[in-house]
Amino acid sequence: GGGFGGKQEVLIEDVAAHLTIATGRPVIYEMSREEEFIGSRSRHPMRICMKTGVKQDGTITANEMYALSDTGANGAHALTVTGNT
Repeated sequence: GGGFGGKQEVLIEDVAAHLTIATGRPVIYEMSREEEFIGSRSRHPMRICMKTGVKQDGTITANEMYALSDTGANGAHALTVTGNT
């Protein structure tokens, strides 16, 4: 898939690194589709309301945004995700 959103968390990389150091060999850590859905992060559903002031020539003069983000149990980086939206 594409790069949809920031990948800001270390979820399994530390496990692979530890196994590589412990065995002295390269390690591939691959999750099944089911494991991916159970163990990985998802996008936060959001409701975003935005007002933009624009001059007749197209120059943006103002922006106002209200964002409500449902981060649920996966609240890590909730402010970063909302701030980058």
